Amino acid sequence: MGALTSRQNAGVEEVDIVSNHAYKYPPRSGNYFGSHFIMGGERFDTPQPEAYLFGENADLNFLGSRPTPFPYPPPQANEPTKTLKSLVNIRKESLRFVRSPEGLSKAGADGDCEYLKATNFNIEFTFDCDARCAITIYYFSTEEISTTGITYNPRDPSMSSETYHYKRGANQQFCQVSHVFNPAKYLEDELNYDPERDMIPITIHCVTEEGTEGNSD
Repeated sequence: MGALTSRQNAGVEEVDIVSNHAYKYPPRSGNYFGSHFIMGGERFDTPQPEAYLFGENADLNFLGSRPTPFPYPPPQANEPTKTLKSLVNIRKESLRFVRSPEGLSKAGADGDCEYLKATNFNIEFTFDCDARCAITIYYFSTEEISTTGITYNPRDPSMSSETYHYKRGANQQFCQVSHVFNPAKYLEDELNYDPERDMIPITIHCVTEEGTEGNSD
């Protein structure tokens, strides 16, 4: 009889364990269930909206009564940050060399035009600016950073372009036919940028001409 009593007690204890860990909160139509879920950037429909996707419904008993807002707030950084605002933006995908129209052809002895292989190029690109700006192109220059701004010192100042001034506006085109560059005069190593060297092959210097603080890109 003692064995029977112990078996009954064991059964009661087993029932108590199941009842204590049974799913009871939140309700099946609560905040934790939805008709779909997002995984890997794609949306998947849930065949059983009342089912827990990656576990048992009893696990939801350990969650709080209020849902966590989404998206989750980012963690607070220990170091202070400051947003960088660029008043001039050059669209990198638009930057290109365009063969200069000067010297592409010459008149032959019979009067026909003979096309030549020109090595002079113009630099063209598209940019946006929120203020009036001045653009200058330097070649084979070194960069010097000081408290007053950035200064570029070209190896040969005569190669630098003149300073071109633009008004504020978006989708502006930089195309100056008067300024040409001949890359055939230089070695390939000189034209390739090497971060270990101080020399920058081509520099497009943009300086805003508005505001109390000087800005350059």
